[in-house]
Amino acid sequence: MKFTKFLLVFGILRGVTCVVGTETNSPTAEKEPITKSDEWRIITDKSQSGSILDVNELNFYSDASCSSDSKVSPNGEVFSSAYHQCCPPENAFNSGNGHWGGRRSGGFFWLGMKFDEVITVKCIEILQKGTSHYGTEWTVEAQIDGDWAMVAEKKNILPSIEPVRIQW
Repeated sequence: MKFTKFLLVFGILRGVTCVVGTETNSPTAEKEPITKSDEWRIITDKSQSGSILDVNELNFYSDASCSSDSKVSPNGEVFSSAYHQCCPPENAFNSGNGHWGGRRSGGFFWLGMKFDEVITVKCIEILQKGTSHYGTEWTVEAQIDGDWAMVAEKKNILPSIEPVRIQW
């Protein structure tokens, strides 16, 4: 039996795209969006200022509504691309305690967490309070079998004091 690998893009709604990787012997078969992993990150190469990107807060939620009771406790190991010494990545997970001052590594900015166990994530919120050092688009990725898999993305982000919400 021959299997074909392909990517299925669906759900373009309010600038959010969900991508599902699947393996099938039928081109019409669909798989559920990725919701379980022990490692999650946001990644972009789009910063309004070009070389600096500030994230005040990054939250993961187990429910697509991003309800407060589904907020995942940030109890894992934080990782990121390069950053300014004043603003380490841990700041983005300490609600209101500074910000992550991201810098490019290999052309990209990324910020994430490796959890002690597999968790369910169906929504993230990114708070970027600045008017110049913010990401204009973000991709959510999950580590699956040693590779990063695209889960969802949001484009055309404008500066705001409200969090950017990406749901799938």
